[in-house]
Amino acid sequence: MPAPYSEQYQYIDGLCQTHAIIPVKSAKANGKTPSLPLSFHVVEASQDNEELLHEINYTLDSHIRLDYYRAHLATYSRERKHILALSRFLIDHLPWLNVRVSCNERSYQIWADEKFLARSAGKTVLHHCKIDPSFLNFYETVEPFGFYSRTRKTPQTVLIIENKDTFYSIRRALQTSGEILGRTIDSLVYGGGKRIHASFREFDLNAESHLDCSENTFLYFGDLDSEGLGIFEEVCAHFTLSRMAPFVEAYRAMLLKPPRKNAKAQRQSPTPLFFSWFDPDTVRTMQKILEDGCGIPQESLTFSE
Repeated sequence: MPAPYSEQYQYIDGLCQTHAIIPVKSAKANGKTPSLPLSFHVVEASQDNEELLHEINYTLDSHIRLDYYRAHLATYSRERKHILALSRFLIDHLPWLNVRVSCNERSYQIWADEKFLARSAGKTVLHHCKIDPSFLNFYETVEPFGFYSRTRKTPQTVLIIENKDTFYSIRRALQTSGEILGRTIDSLVYGGGKRIHASFREFDLNAESHLDCSENTFLYFGDLDSEGLGIFEEVCAHFTLSRMAPFVEAYRAMLLKPPRKNAKAQRQSPTPLFFSWFDPDTVRTMQKILEDGCGIPQESLTFSE
C-alpha cells in the first residue's frame, strides 16, 4: 500500500533540500496540496558532485544565480574557473563596477583575459549565471570617427556626413568659406556609413568636448535613398545630446539631380521623422523617388557646387 501523500511530499521535498533532485522548471504541478512538480532532474550521488554542490550553495557571490548550475553540474564543472573568477571579482571588487570602463578592460579585470566577454564563451557564462551584461557596467568601443573643426567654441553647428568623398569635399569648402549652401557650419564629422550607429551610440565617449555639447545644433547629410534615410532614423534613435535634423538645404540641392535605379533599394518609405523637416511638395518628390526604387547619392553634389 503506497504511503500517504503527506509522507511522499516530505520525502521528495527532503531530496530537493539536499539537491539530490532538482525540479524541472517547465514541469507542471501535480494538482495536489501541497503541490509538487511532475518532473525532476536526478543529480548523481558522488563525492565530486557533493563538493560541487557545496561550492555552489555556500561559497559563490550572491549576485550569481545558480539554479541552472545546480541542475547541470557537468556544465558547472566545465565553466567552473570562469564562474569562480567572476565570484571573486564581485566579492572583492564590487565597487569597481561603479566606474564604467571598456568591454575589454572589464573582461581583463575579471578573467585576466581581455577578449573573454566578447567571445561566445563569455556570453554563455553570463547567461548561465543570470548576470545581465549591463550589470558589469562596460561600454563597447568603436573606431574613432574623423572630424574637422573650424572652431571649438560652443554652441556650434555640427554637420555629420555619411560618406567619405563628401566629407573631404565639404572640408575643403569649409577651409575657404565657413558656409555650405548658405548655412554656417562649424564642425564636420565623418559618420562612416552603417558603422555610424555604433559611433553615435557612444558619442559622449568618442567626441571631443566642443562636439559633445547638448546646446549644439546637429545636422545630418547622407544618401537620398531608403538605406540612407534609414541610417538617419537609426542615428536619431541612439543620439541623446539633442534633436538631430537633416541638412535640408543639401537634400533640396540633391533633388535637382536625376535619380538613378538602386538595386539594393527597399521599396518603402522611412518613418515620418525625416520627412517632418520638409514642405509637402518636397516630401512628395522624395517619396516618389523611393517608391520607384531609386535614389540620389550625396556624391552627386561636388566640391565646386
